[in-house]
Amino acid sequence: MLSHLFDHFNARSRIRRVARQAESEIDLSDLHLRRLPRGIRRLTALTSLDISNQGLTSLPPEIGNLASLEVLDASHNMLDSLPPEISKLKALKDLRLEHNQLTAVPAPILDLNRLRYLRLGHNSLTSIPDEISQLSALEHLDLGGNALMSLPSGVAKMTGLVGLRLGSNRLTALPAEIGNLTALESLDLSANQITSLPRDFSGLTALKELRLDNNELVTLPPEITAMTGLRNLFLIQCGLTSLSPEIGALTALAGLHLENNRLSSLPQQMYRLAALDYLNLSNNRLTSISGDIGKLTALEGLFLSHNQLTSLPPEIGKLTALYTLAADNNRLTSLPATIGDLEALELLELDHNSLATLPAEIGGLKNLLCLELGHNSLTSLPPEVAQINSVETLDVTGNPMA
Repeated sequence: MLSHLFDHFNARSRIRRVARQAESEIDLSDLHLRRLPRGIRRLTALTSLDISNQGLTSLPPEIGNLASLEVLDASHNMLDSLPPEISKLKALKDLRLEHNQLTAVPAPILDLNRLRYLRLGHNSLTSIPDEISQLSALEHLDLGGNALMSLPSGVAKMTGLVGLRLGSNRLTALPAEIGNLTALESLDLSANQITSLPRDFSGLTALKELRLDNNELVTLPPEITAMTGLRNLFLIQCGLTSLSPEIGALTALAGLHLENNRLSSLPQQMYRLAALDYLNLSNNRLTSISGDIGKLTALEGLFLSHNQLTSLPPEIGKLTALYTLAADNNRLTSLPATIGDLEALELLELDHNSLATLPAEIGGLKNLLCLELGHNSLTSLPPEVAQINSVETLDVTGNPMA
């Protein structure tokens, strides 16, 4: 009780100071107010108000007096509605309402025509009004972590959108007009129930990052292959059984996330992705890796864990930019001598394989920091390993070493 009273006293003191000194920002996020002091109405010059993490169940009508407000952070509260007076905040550009208890988009928000950032993630929204298209200045819209089963066509009219987060909902499809969002650079559709993409999806030519992980895809949707500017593609745990050859058209791709699928082979066209610096193929059903892997010379991270690989191709030694190579939990019985050419390598994970020996060339890994060799069939290590002075972690547990 005393701490609660102290928090309110502290809040009133801050409000008086800000009003007296005509400051433009106030942060009340470290207090536990449960309700805002009415004195907040005096802060008419305020441009930024942080009232997150308060346990607030409502906002006072007086908040409408803050006509200069540009940023309002009311996230991580227990709000289930907003007062009509919110619509008076005509200068508002950034409204943060994520992690509340909203079941519908509050109608007053739709009058905030200068809004550029609207964050409504992790509420209990089941639908979005078509009128959301009235927010013509909006650039970033976060609707992730709700219970949405569909989107209105109005979303496709928000042609100024640069970022759209729809992850962790119940979407089975997207509006056919989604391709109209030609300025969109980042789209998160992860953890939904999407099985295919609309034909006009290929209109998203500005897209740089696409998250489709944890959906119900079987193969790479053909609409993606037209997005030649795509830099990061997430297809984690989608049930993919194959990867179409058209993946080779994504020549700007830098990050490709394919872990936790059912891939047993890879198309040769994938090795045309010369800009790729991160490739994760962990937890698939791969039995081999083509020597064409050596063409991906920009790779800095290569993850092959939890597959059925019995060997690595000698061409892997051409990946001289590689910092991390994870090939643990496979069936490797040997390593190519060219492993020693990976001079930039810092982390090498080879545990839980069937390695009986290591090549002496492994001593060429002059920048290696961590070498994981546990649970193999090693009876000894080549003396060259002891010459890698950079090693900080060496794990050989679970080997039959003398």
